[in-house]
Amino acid sequence: LRRVLEGMCLQTAEDVMDFVDSAANEHTRLWAHEVLRVFYDRIRDSADREWFLDMVKDVTQEQLKMNFNVLFAHLDQDGDGDIDSEELRRLFFGHYTTEGVDTYDELTDFEEVISQLKTRVKKFEALR
Repeated sequence: LRRVLEGMCLQTAEDVMDFVDSAANEHTRLWAHEVLRVFYDRIRDSADREWFLDMVKDVTQEQLKMNFNVLFAHLDQDGDGDIDSEELRRLFFGHYTTEGVDTYDELTDFEEVISQLKTRVKKFEALR
């Protein structure tokens, strides 16, 4: 649990206020991101992974009073309204897109992320 909380603490109050749809939704997606990275990514058995994802969906619905599929609708690649484990692989938080600014936000523009990372690699290679 410590790692989940550490990940959530990377986001400042200012980061939370720089949201796509609402601060509560952003923070809930961050919680899901951290839980998935800390626990889900380490589970090897597919049945256990499915159980864990169902549990995260249930906690989001029952405890946080948010519809998981609505919360992550922007990740719904096949348009079926049900967010599955493959679609959740596109859930990213980080500080890769703003050089010199240490924000921890949801990353939704993957072309921008790739562009920024390529730029950073070129700068790193120039230093060698």
